[in-house]
Amino acid sequence: MLRPTKKVRIDQLLLRKGFASSRTKARTMVMAKTIYIGGRCISKPGILVSPNSKIQAKKTEYSWVSRGGEKLFHALNYFSFIPSGKVCLDIGSSKGGFTDVLLHFNSKKVYSIDVGHRQIDEKIRKDKRVISLEKTNSRYLTKKDIPDPIDFIVCDVSFISIRKAIPAALELASPKAKLICLIKPQFELTKREIGKKGVIRDPVLHKKVCFEVTQWINSLEGWSTVGLIPSPILGSKGNKEFLLAAEYYQ
Repeated sequence: MLRPTKKVRIDQLLLRKGFASSRTKARTMVMAKTIYIGGRCISKPGILVSPNSKIQAKKTEYSWVSRGGEKLFHALNYFSFIPSGKVCLDIGSSKGGFTDVLLHFNSKKVYSIDVGHRQIDEKIRKDKRVISLEKTNSRYLTKKDIPDPIDFIVCDVSFISIRKAIPAALELASPKAKLICLIKPQFELTKREIGKKGVIRDPVLHKKVCFEVTQWINSLEGWSTVGLIPSPILGSKGNKEFLLAAEYYQ
């Protein structure tokens, strides 16, 4: 009598079969809902499956509430950052593209803040995991605004440097918190460097901004950059943007 085949965790099987280069990457692929077996989406890394399972890894196109969602989704997958079960903070939420992605990854709670109002998509606003803080300036955030320690911070701001937008939020970070920032060079440079049309095409200026922001993050106590990549899509006016990932080791 043949013994039944012992089942294994899906994240272990992905690593074993070469779909992922690490367990962390395998978990990210599963949490992103890109792994299918027999036509069924596998959404939890701990699910037990047959080692002989026929795995299909799909590049699924998602319809986020704004195009910003595509940028964060790309960064989470590239850096294998998993916000599942985490308390998150979305700085500069606008329509809620970044928040949409965090919810897709099953975040526990998302504080979604923006200086504007009546911008956030109805789908996001109605989600019980979202706490929308409109007319809120991230420069002045305190524990009174956000009583929970923040495990995961994301930032997409305009008309202000991220070096001014996120310091107060970083003070609210929990140990081992993670950060992903969208760097927009046109808001990090001087008026003279930007020029009249506001579109930065000089790669030297791109490199300058990325270096300065990276150095600034690394100068903050407890914070260290993990990496920096180009955004998969350009900004609305054609500007090249970058995604920076960092971790808090306090």
